[in-house]
Parts: sequence; C-alpha cells; structure tokens
Amino acid sequence: MPLDETVAGNDGATHRSDHNALHVRYNASGYRVLLDTVTVSTPQTNADFTSISQAYDDLEVVVLGRGDTAANGADCDMQLGSGSVDTGSNYRSMAVRHGDGTDAFEGQDAAASMQAKTVVAGNNSDALTRGLVTWTIHDYTDTTYQTFVSHVGGALPNSANRYGCFGTGQWSTVTAVDTVRVKCDAGDWDAGTVVKLFGIVH
Repeated sequence: MPLDETVAGNDGATHRSDHNALHVRYNASGYRVLLDTVTVSTPQTNADFTSISQAYDDLEVVVLGRGDTAANGADCDMQLGSGSVDTGSNYRSMAVRHGDGTDAFEGQDAAASMQAKTVVAGNNSDALTRGLVTWTIHDYTDTTYQTFVSHVGGALPNSANRYGCFGTGQWSTVTAVDTVRVKCDAGDWDAGTVVKLFGIVH
C-alpha cells in the first residue's frame, strides 16, 4: 500500500496506512513508525487494527478520544488477538485512578478486556474536549510468555472534573499479536476520535 493511502476499514472508520512512513526518532538507536490511523467520523464502538506487521519490538496505540456516553468521562478497553480479536475472558488488568478528588485502585481478572479508567472525555464534557491514553504492547511477537501491556492517560472534561490513570494489563494467551481493538467501555467512540498505531524499534 503506498504512503498515506486512505481506505475504509471493516470497522466503518477511515484508516490511513503509512507503511513507508518516516521513522520518528526518540533516542539514539530506536525509532517508531506510524503504521495506521483510525479517524472516527460517525459514532462507532470499535477501532480495529488487523494484520499488524511483526517487524517491530513493541506496539504503541495512542487514543485521542471522546465517548458518546452521558458522563464526564469514559473508560477505554483493549483486546488483542492472533488472526481475530479475542473477546473471551482471557485478560487481567489493574489501574490506579485519580478523579474528582478520589484515588482508587481497580483490578480485574478473567475479564473480557483490559481497562484504562476514565481516560477519554464523555458526552457531558465541554464540547471541544477529548481525553488521551497511550497503550504500549510490549514484546508483542513473543511466543513464550503472555503478552504484557501498560497504559497512561487522562481527561480534563470540564472545570469541575479532572482524571488521570496509569496501569498494566495482560493477555492470558501465549501467541504473537497481530490484531488490536480499542473501544469505549460504555457507548461508542464519538466523532473526532483519532486512534493511531505505531511500531517501535528499540
């Protein structure tokens, strides 16, 4: 696929693939490459990346998003797969969250996804507000250990509500990852949400 070709994905979103993109250097020896972009124009539940190249050390998924849920903020979920998305109860995750003056530790086991808590703006937020979460999928081609994931993010939806979160997750399957899904925990991604997939070389 040529540089910056825009195509309509099976998830209903607009994807821009950058297989020949410039390497963005972040240290003396490593770089990251923008592999694909999902731009949401009408509300949709999932942002999917499939047939992901196995040529990198880690993957990074950056979500600049807004949910259509009637709330100040919304959670962002991640599911992984090999060939297709694993929607079974094969994930565990934990998150440390601060919001509305309250600190909370939240964990889950044998769940259907990994969660980053209250990191995207909800539909009750100021009209032009989005939240940000960055997921890192570590050593995603490994076939010896379960896949480990980390995340950090937050949302500042209005003058009365501020959220921040960091945490980790694990896909309880030993296989290389070539499929990634991010979705709102409740409701859909609203128009204006942008999700980018990067390949990272150390």
